[in-house]
Amino acid sequence: TAVFWGMLVATFLGVFIIPGNFAFVEQLGRRHRRAKGPVKDVILKGDQIDLHDLPQIVHHEGDAGVYLTSAISFAKDPTSETWNCAYNRLMIKGRDTTSIHLTLGKHLWEFQRTAEARGEPLPVAFAIGVHPAIALGSLAIGSIDEDERAIMGALLGEPLELVKCETSDVLVPAHAEMVIEAEILPGARTPEGPFGEFTGYSLGQRDREVVKVKVEEVDGEDRVELWEREGA
Repeated sequence: TAVFWGMLVATFLGVFIIPGNFAFVEQLGRRHRRAKGPVKDVILKGDQIDLHDLPQIVHHEGDAGVYLTSAISFAKDPTSETWNCAYNRLMIKGRDTTSIHLTLGKHLWEFQRTAEARGEPLPVAFAIGVHPAIALGSLAIGSIDEDERAIMGALLGEPLELVKCETSDVLVPAHAEMVIEAEILPGARTPEGPFGEFTGYSLGQRDREVVKVKVEEVDGEDRVELWEREGA
């Protein structure tokens, strides 16, 4: 059944897959870095940033608050060139602060623990509104050294176009509808939940890591970064 549905999705995307052969991922999954992209049509800064301006969705009865569930995280291992992309739910805690659900043992959790052990924040960016191939690629499960961005490019059938963040070296999709630059703070935790899970049950409150929308000092002023495509 899993193979059938996988082939069906591949057909929808126009991708031809030979089961067990992943050479096509490396062949088609090259990345292309651009200086600029449509996602930077509009860059909001400083007091312009307020996460409460985004659609305030309470997904289930009994949820603790408003969540962003469609944000795809892009981050790099602090000690290597290993990258990770994944869906991580964010509970809005303030105009520039959220909690983040990091699953024990998953790759972003590993990156955060490495940065935290060094007393450093982990730079991260969240892309919202992406091509279906990017969304599907971020769901891939593999070893920590497998780059989901290569899978995204393979599903697209062309190199994935990326742009560099304004406040970090994180690379994100050039054609996303919106990108939020942020960092996961070391040693900080905040209550998160309850939240209704896909299983049909609600997970209770737990302490989770804290995400701060990135602030960079430029010409003596603080700058907070959130980009979006014009008309998005």
